[in-house]
Amino acid sequence: LALGKAKNALADLDRVLELKPDFHAARISRGSIHLKQADFDLAQLDFHNVLKFDPYNPEANELIQRIQPARD
Repeated sequence: LALGKAKNALADLDRVLELKPDFHAARISRGSIHLKQADFDLAQLDFHNVLKFDPYNPEANELIQRIQPARD
């Protein structure tokens, strides 16, 4: 992701989450990439999955609030 290769980063994050589905930082990172790529439904799904287990996660709460304005 740091190299600007979002497609490769998504594949890596998908694999990480296959191995450890409760790794919230990876799920937030993946959701952020989806948000930047305007794939709002997948971004929202990732952020909701984090918030199911950690409803007060500040990063997930902030990012999920960006989805609707981006859609508009």
